[in-house]
Amino acid sequence: MGDVLAFVAATIMLPIYSGTPIIVPLIIIAVLMMGLFGISINVLYNSVDLAKRRLFAHATDSILRKTAGFFLLHRQRRYPRFVFVAQEPLTDDT
Repeated sequence: MGDVLAFVAATIMLPIYSGTPIIVPLIIIAVLMMGLFGISINVLYNSVDLAKRRLFAHATDSILRKTAGFFLLHRQRRYPRFVFVAQEPLTDDT
């Protein structure tokens, strides 16, 4: 998150560098970094749940929806911070 804020600060302080506007490329880089961070966190959480055989425990969706959910969603943890959760926690949550 700090890297994205650094890019935002750079676009504010230096919108044009050597006659070339750098606002658009830096905004694109910041959005890509935030997207990759979100996907990597979801993959990490879901990999732990997959190893413990708790991934999509009560879901009856198709394999395509579960695959998309593996990258975009994760099960609610005990103390969630800054997340959008898609599934209620199981009773033996860690």
